Amino acid sequence: MSDFPLPAGFEELAGYRAWGLRTEQERSDRRQASTVADIEEFYRVMTARIEEIFAHLNALPLAGLAPADENLLLLTLSLQEISTVVENYRTVAVPDGWDVRDIEMNVVGGTY
Repeated sequence: MSDFPLPAGFEELAGYRAWGLRTEQERSDRRQASTVADIEEFYRVMTARIEEIFAHLNALPLAGLAPADENLLLLTLSLQEISTVVENYRTVAVPDGWDVRDIEMNVVGGTY
């Protein structure tokens, strides 16, 4: 069994398990430690499947996701984190942006 299980049909995304991070801080740190080329690759792979990913996740209750489904959600949250790099800024840091370590976030239902 994989140490990063994914739902049937999404197994090829397991190679991106390094992006399967639980907190916004971890995702931000990963973005800032990555190259633009690495981010663009992850972006291309995920956006090519995003409609399927959304269809799969939208059919499930958020509370109590199976580990494979939660991992897919975590990859999707990382896609959101890095999308501005590809779509807007072309740099891993958000120009004139806040350092996320200076912001405390309280999210209802979890630490996503």
